[in-house]
Amino acid sequence: MATPQSVVKLVLDENNCVQVNLHGATLTSWIHDGNDMIFVSEKAVFDNKKAIRGGVPIIFPQFGSWELGPQHGFARISQWQLLQEPTKNDNGSVSAVFRLSDNEGTRKMWDCKFDLDYCITLWKHSLQLSLKVHNTGRMDSLRNIIFGFCI
Repeated sequence: MATPQSVVKLVLDENNCVQVNLHGATLTSWIHDGNDMIFVSEKAVFDNKKAIRGGVPIIFPQFGSWELGPQHGFARISQWQLLQEPTKNDNGSVSAVFRLSDNEGTRKMWDCKFDLDYCITLWKHSLQLSLKVHNTGRMDSLRNIIFGFCI
């Protein structure tokens, strides 16, 4: 099971919340009106090594088999940082921002400098997920990438 320090919760009210594991920034729970809308396998391993089986993983920089690194890229097996703590917004939503930046391990697989920002916004009746890739290196270094969410 994930340790409390490795999990971030966005809480709108007692019946609406989201849980994100910093390992892979994997969304592992979305409670909507008291019901969990996200599947996580009973076989999921929370060891900060393997990708979490289920939830909403982030696929980056490659979907599927990849000769340079693990299947579906390294984002779902990397430790992310919490860039913005869960914050209640004036419009009634709650949001948090997570970041994965290139590091020695990612550059061994994919020699590109980047920041990948993941914003989660929880509303009363919806959940909004967005990814932004920032090229922090050479202008031509971020080509041929495929990224997204698996839901």
